[in-house]
Amino acid sequence: MASRFRSRRGFTLIELLVVIAIIAVLVSILLPAVQQARAAARASECRNRLKQFVIAIHNYAETFDGLLVPYVVEDSTRMNYLSTYSGGQGKAQFWFGTVNYDEPVLARRLDSRESPLGKFMEASYEVFQCPDLGRNQLGSVQFGKTASGYAYNGHFLSRGSGVEYAPPTWAAAPSSKRLCAKLADVRQMTQTIAFADGAGMYCVDFSCASSELRENWLLEPPGADNLFPSVHFRHSGTANVAYVDGHVDSHPFSWKNPRPTDFGDYVGMEREKLGHIGLRLEDAQFQDEWYDLK
Repeated sequence: MASRFRSRRGFTLIELLVVIAIIAVLVSILLPAVQQARAAARASECRNRLKQFVIAIHNYAETFDGLLVPYVVEDSTRMNYLSTYSGGQGKAQFWFGTVNYDEPVLARRLDSRESPLGKFMEASYEVFQCPDLGRNQLGSVQFGKTASGYAYNGHFLSRGSGVEYAPPTWAAAPSSKRLCAKLADVRQMTQTIAFADGAGMYCVDFSCASSELRENWLLEPPGADNLFPSVHFRHSGTANVAYVDGHVDSHPFSWKNPRPTDFGDYVGMEREKLGHIGLRLEDAQFQDEWYDLK
C-alpha cells in the first residue's frame, strides 16, 4: 500500500541565503526609521519637561509677588566658603535641587526634591534630566550622577552666585546683582529664553591642553565676556529652548565665531555642538537679544 505521506523538500542553501539577504535588507531599511522615531520621542519628552519648568516658574511668580525662581541661593556657610575657601562648604539651593557640599557620600549631595520649583511641579530626579544626555556622554559629573541636562537663563532672570569677584582686585564680595528678576521685568516674553538644553566644554588643566564635556546649569549669553557657549544642540543637531511665555522651540545649531585670541577648546565645542541661540550672533548690538541682556 502506497504511503499517504509524501516527503517534503526542505530549503536549499541558496534559498536560505536569499531569505537571509532579504531580511538583512529589510532591517537596514527599517532600523534607521526606528532610530529616528526613538530620537524624535526623546526630543518630544525633552520639550515637555522644559515646558513644565516654565509653567512652574509662572506659578512660582504668582506665589512670590511676581518674582522668578533664583538660579541659586547659598546659605551663610556656603557664602563664607566661596569668599574665603576655608571652613565648611555649606549648602546651595539651585533651581533643580539642593546640594549639601559637606555630605561625605557624593551620591547623596544632591536632593532634587528640594528644588524651589518642587511645590509647583513633580520635582523628581528624572524630571530634571534630558533623555538625550546621560552619564556616558559626559567626561565627569559633580555629584556621582547627572544633576540636570538643562540650563537656566540665570544671568538675566537671576544671578549666577551670591558672591562675585570684580575687577580690578578680583576680591570676593557679596554680589551686587539682584537675587532674581520679576516676571514684569521681562519685556518680550515670547522672545526671552527661560531654559534650554545645556552643557559646556571645560578645560581640565590651566593650559586647556585637554578638555571634556560637562553639565552646565547656567545659560551663558553670547558676548565679549562670555566665551563659552552653553546651549547643547544634542537632538540631531538641534536644541530645545523654552521661552518665558511658555512655548518651546527647536533651534538648529548656531554659534558665535571665536576670535583667534579666545581661550578654550573651540574645536571641541563645535564638535560637541555647543553654541548660542540667535539670528544675529555676529552683531554686537543684537547678539544677546533673546537673552534680554541688551
